[in-house]
Amino acid sequence: MGSRLRVDPGWGITAVRLATGFVLAIHGYDKVARGLGPAIDYFGRVGIPLPGLAAPAIALLELGGGILLLVGALTRWLGLLFAIEFLVIVLWIVLPGTGRLRGALELMLLAASILLAVSGPGRLAVRRD
Repeated sequence: MGSRLRVDPGWGITAVRLATGFVLAIHGYDKVARGLGPAIDYFGRVGIPLPGLAAPAIALLELGGGILLLVGALTRWLGLLFAIEFLVIVLWIVLPGTGRLRGALELMLLAASILLAVSGPGRLAVRRD
């Protein structure tokens, strides 16, 4: 058989980690930069308990956690936290609000978070946890 190009699967995980970190950091930054009022109001409207506490916590998790994912630090722990966040979003907001799964971004972020929690950071990470 001819030679096959072999690429370490860790590079695919790295691509997922970088894309996920970028998306989350941008969303977290947006929540903080606009002021937390709109996020708190939204959390309250969709019935998230303690929106005045939950919205700032999620904004900081997304901003700080997204940046940490970009550099490849605490990847498994952050993957677990983000998996919990997006599981809640899918079950609490997306499914009840639409009657079917229309939250494609949330579902992809849930899958990416699970991958990172299970596999770790891939390549080019400051810490291989």
